[in-house]
Amino acid sequence: MIHKTSAHVSHPVPADSQADPDVTAFRDWNRLLTAVIAKLRSSVGEPSDESFTVRTKAARQVQGVVLGCALDLDLLHTALSAESARRRRFEAGFAGANTALITW
Repeated sequence: MIHKTSAHVSHPVPADSQADPDVTAFRDWNRLLTAVIAKLRSSVGEPSDESFTVRTKAARQVQGVVLGCALDLDLLHTALSAESARRRRFEAGFAGANTALITW
């Protein structure tokens, strides 16, 4: 079964043209990862899903693989968020140090 994702990952640029491309890209990644994770999970149900009382071994294996992929994407999403926060802190510290050097 082929699923099309309904997540839209583009946004209009604010009229003042002050949009930060890094922030926009990060939001796009967040939306994309969230949409893919939701689509994977909804396509196979959760392990305790009672709607599938009779399952073949192959179906259970596929469900396990898909849910494992969703978990891996969750970990990547968490890592992306943490790395982005670290980068913002570094850039803020660098900008502060640069300003201090210029004004010194």
